[in-house]
This record gives sequence, C-alpha cells and structure tokens, in this order.
Amino acid sequence: MIKPVLGTFAALLIALLGAWLWGASSGHSDLDRALQASGLQRDLLEAHSFLVGARVDLSERNFHSASRRLEDARGLLRRAEARGKRLGWRDQVQRLDLAAFEADIDEAQRLLGQLLDQGAAALGPQGAALVEGLPGGSTFQRR
Repeated sequence: MIKPVLGTFAALLIALLGAWLWGASSGHSDLDRALQASGLQRDLLEAHSFLVGARVDLSERNFHSASRRLEDARGLLRRAEARGKRLGWRDQVQRLDLAAFEADIDEAQRLLGQLLDQGAAALGPQGAALVEGLPGGSTFQRR
C-alpha cells in the first residue's frame, strides 16, 4: 500500500518540478525579448532626442554640434534597426522606414556643410582655414 502512494507522490513531484523548470525557462525568453524591445525603444527615443538637440543647435547656429548630434542619431537608428531584425520584427522595422530617416540626416548634414562653407567664404581666407581645421574638412559628412 505504501509503494503505490510513494510512487504517485514521486510522479507528482517530478511532474511539478518539470513544470516549474519549463515555466521558468519560457519566462526568461519572454523577459529577454521584453528587455530587447525596451532597448530598441530606448534607442529610438534617444535618436529622437539627438534630432531635437540638433534642431536646437541649428537655431543657435552651432553647426558643428548639430552635425555631431545628427551622426549620433544615425548610429542609434542603425542599432535600433539591427535590434529589431534580431527580434524578428522585420515588418515593424520596415514600417519605421529608417532608411528614409538616414537619407534625411544625410541631406541635413549636406546642408550644414553648405552653410559652413558659405560662412567660411564670407570670412575670406581666415574662415576657410578655420573650416579646414574642423573634423571632416570643409563638410561635415562622415560617410
């Protein structure tokens, strides 16, 4: 009589242990995906803040800082795109159209370079020498 009760108890204990292990392992993958998704969201929000900062820099005519912020935003967008693809969210990443954002950043940096070149030309030879001393030469595009 004791053997069947012990056998049933052992089987129940093994089943509970197996269920607990299975639930614990599946919970970790959900948690990991949630953490990666929050990292993607953080990258996009941080890229947005860099773009807003670049607008502020432009209004203050701080072209070098604006260009640097645009480049930082580009790096974050690329990282967010890679994270999204790793998570298997290809459709969601495509809907974000991050390539269009990068094209806009390229255009903004090209315009910044033109503004800086025009300002240097207005200053004469000293202005041109000053611009040549900046990282990236006379334009800020680093691609």
